[in-house]
Amino acid sequence: MLETADRAPVHKIAHLMVEVLDAIAYAHGQGILHRDLSPANIMIDAKGRPRILDFGVSTVLNAPTTNNDPVGTAHYMPPECVLNGPIGVHSDLYSIGVILHELLTGRRLFTADSTMAVIYKVLNDKIPPPSAFNATVDKPLDDIVLKAIERDPGQRFATAQAMKEALEQYLKSDEAQKSAPSQTDALEFLMRRMARKPDFPAVSQLIAEINNKSGRPESDDANELTNVILKDYALTTKLLKLVNSAVYGQYDGTITTVSRAVLILGFDAIRTAALSIAIFEHLKSGTQADAMKDAACGSFLNAVLAKDLGGSTPGVNAEEAFIGAMFHRLGRHLAIYYFPEEFEEIKTQVAQRGQPESVVAREVLGTGYAEFGMAVAKQWNFPEKLKLAMKPPRAGKIPAASSSMQLGAQIAVLANEVAECIALSTDEQDTDQRLRRISERYDACIKVTAPQLRESVAKAVDATRIYATLLTVDVQSSNFFKRVVNRLKGDPNTNSITTKTSQESAAHDPATPPESSVDDRRSILVNAVTDITNALIEETPVTQIFNIVLEAFYRGIGFTRVMLLLRDPKKHSMQARLGLGHNAADMVPKFSFKVDDAFDIFNVSVRKGCEFVVLDVDSEQYQTRVPAWCRTLANPHSILLFPLLANKACIGLLYADKVDEQVQFSVQELKLLNTLIKQTSLAFSRRR
Repeated sequence: MLETADRAPVHKIAHLMVEVLDAIAYAHGQGILHRDLSPANIMIDAKGRPRILDFGVSTVLNAPTTNNDPVGTAHYMPPECVLNGPIGVHSDLYSIGVILHELLTGRRLFTADSTMAVIYKVLNDKIPPPSAFNATVDKPLDDIVLKAIERDPGQRFATAQAMKEALEQYLKSDEAQKSAPSQTDALEFLMRRMARKPDFPAVSQLIAEINNKSGRPESDDANELTNVILKDYALTTKLLKLVNSAVYGQYDGTITTVSRAVLILGFDAIRTAALSIAIFEHLKSGTQADAMKDAACGSFLNAVLAKDLGGSTPGVNAEEAFIGAMFHRLGRHLAIYYFPEEFEEIKTQVAQRGQPESVVAREVLGTGYAEFGMAVAKQWNFPEKLKLAMKPPRAGKIPAASSSMQLGAQIAVLANEVAECIALSTDEQDTDQRLRRISERYDACIKVTAPQLRESVAKAVDATRIYATLLTVDVQSSNFFKRVVNRLKGDPNTNSITTKTSQESAAHDPATPPESSVDDRRSILVNAVTDITNALIEETPVTQIFNIVLEAFYRGIGFTRVMLLLRDPKKHSMQARLGLGHNAADMVPKFSFKVDDAFDIFNVSVRKGCEFVVLDVDSEQYQTRVPAWCRTLANPHSILLFPLLANKACIGLLYADKVDEQVQFSVQELKLLNTLIKQTSLAFSRRR
């Protein structure tokens, strides 16, 4: 329906209204007035052309009529219909003017609680120009719109043909004067539209938070990254499945905590995995679900291919190549998801005109996919190395990279080109020729032959199947994926590689760990005990052990937050050092207390080395023993407090709370928590 076009670029709306006016001019030429023009009566057909419907209340031009009973939709009814004045061509043009105003602004021109209130506004309200609500509308177009909706019929366009010619003249001058600032306006317009979507702020915050973690050894970013991931239960579950899959199958064992995953696989690998899951889990549905599925499968395939190529290239961080290839086409993915009507038009225009999608997209959106993706990447705090990988490929031979960062970006772009060329090839010979040309183009930056590219793509196909399973994407029905697989089948060597990889995947992982190991509380705690035992044997840094314990408490019992406090002998105080859960990052610097002879649970735990299980802080037993500073800062309902002991002296405390409700756990779970605390004390004693 035309109502869905209200968020389109200005030039698209103007083109659309030219066609509407052409149809109305024809109707007027046949002596027919429509009298009820509104968005509901203008439909867009499969070819993107407007069709005018419902001539049920139309009348013959210049025929005797009375206006005692106004007809039409109040929001689009011209003043003369309400005032019992003469109707004519000018009446239909007024309605078209109102529709054009609303399409340009994305909002109703007249809004009120009742029909009579709407009519009052039609007759009395001062009408603002469209540019008051849309900065991409300039004065010439404002003038056309305001002329069409003049209250005095004599001040409007004389005919539909005259209004059509005015819009056509505007389009000619506008297109001739297109420049960089207009692209900037279009980008800002798209960004504002996307920001208004209900789901966009949440995913933006998550992705920006993940990107803000640098992974520097001297920072607490590993703990903070774990905290960001744990906020999202679905992300945590799928991440743990992924790191235990064949894609990350180099670790002999099962990884059951995000903290352990960071330790075993590295900060970059986990951040990369979290980013890929977060963005494509978010984008996998919508009105263009099939197109999004194709885009997601393509990106996964490109990313794994880039990781394989980057891993065998000196100076390249394989994880950075992975994420660069994953986000290379981010602008297109976002356009498919957030602007489905525009994307549908892009597909229609590509089919009709035979032009490249990138060219048509620039016309329809007012900017290119790459520029749009870069604008969002800036908002999401993407690092420069990632934004470099998002740039479109240059034509001709690719020069040798001047830095490792540029080389990683080149490999990310190469991976996208390879997968696309295989998908677009027509037969086996065409596939080989395309791969050879790509190999020659990139020869100066990476030495890789056409057969090697085929082999890498075959491996990436199997990894993509695993990704798709984790994200519940039906990869087998993806047209892009099917085309790549079909093209690879012609090579007997590729078939053997693919079969072997698939068998390894099935043996190693049917999306492990099973759901019970993630959802079952006791299983999480038992696994954490095993993880810490292994970490002690491996002489893992004590901070990593603390992270595993905090995560076990947080996920295993479902606390609101968990914090580790360590003793500062010089200041005679306990200060929080690490934390997970709600608002933990903000609370850690503030969560501290002086160690003295007070009778509150914190000081008693430090002096006597005893634990506290406070199910209700407002119960008579604990009303005076939970200090005011803790109540004010954390507002807990339940508290668990465990001392960390070394040589019978308290060196720290593990604090866990539940807000708004009472914590629930079994005796067996409490024993497991105590075991974790003892292991933590042992780790701390060994490393002091």
